[in-house]
Formats: sequence, structure tokens, C-alpha cells
Amino acid sequence: MVVAKKEHQRLVGTDGRAKMSKSLGNVISLVDSDETIVKMVKKMFTDPEKRGIDGPGRPEVNPVYIYLDAFDPNREGFETLREAYRAGGVSEVVGKERLTTVLIEMMKPIHERRKRYEEQPEVVDGFLKEGNEMARERANSVLKRVRKNIGLNYFD
Repeated sequence: MVVAKKEHQRLVGTDGRAKMSKSLGNVISLVDSDETIVKMVKKMFTDPEKRGIDGPGRPEVNPVYIYLDAFDPNREGFETLREAYRAGGVSEVVGKERLTTVLIEMMKPIHERRKRYEEQPEVVDGFLKEGNEMARERANSVLKRVRKNIGLNYFD
């Protein structure tokens, strides 16, 4: 399981805007196919001040490196890449390829689990029925206490 670091609990959009928004189309969703992930990462915003491969980059403003910082499980490899990008000599493509690999690997178990449940709708129905019953019991208990406390327990 991957858990984003505290400073990455709200990620910038793939276009570099302040936040992800489905309506802005700057989101990589947990249910996106590998092909969609590749497409979204390829068109991600990068550091506009980086000039060519040899130019130094600013990973702290580049969404590719922000996402890698949040999700790349290979911390040492990520930090080496980030510092090389900061110093110059690393193209945007290298970071995007790494991010694509990281995201696809991270989402693989999610996609597999979703596929399993799509193939077994009766299991999902069972979960929903169980949850519905638990919610009903809890709501009835709360309503009973509310009625008692406000004096509306006519039937008890």
C-alpha cells in the first residue's frame, strides 16, 4: 500500500494548477487504464524555466517530481533523479517515464481487485446488503435515543 506523505495529501493537477479537478481534466484517476495513465503523464506540465536537457530544473514546482515524491517507493533512486534534474542533465522524459512506471505499478493491485469485483457482482451486492443492515440498526438505535430524550417515545 502506498500512502502519500503529509505534504502531498492534496496534489497539484497534472497541468500544474493548484489542485486536481475532474472538470478541468487534470486528474489521474485510480480507475484509469494504463494507456490513460501514459497519456496523462506524457502531457503533464513541467518546469517552464528549464531550458533543454542541460538546463537546471526546479523539481519543487514540477508536478512530475511532486508526484514522484509522493508515490515513488524507491526513495534513494527518486532523490538521485531529483538532484540530477535540479543540477541539469536530465530531460523531462526521464522523469515522466519513471512516474508512468511508478503509477502503473502502484495501481496494479487496485485494478486487479476492481476487476475481481466486476466479475462477481453478487459479492458486491452482499457487501451492500451487510452495510445497509448495519446502518439501519445503528440509525434505529440513535433514533430510539433521540425519541426518548425529546419525549417522543409514544410506543415504548
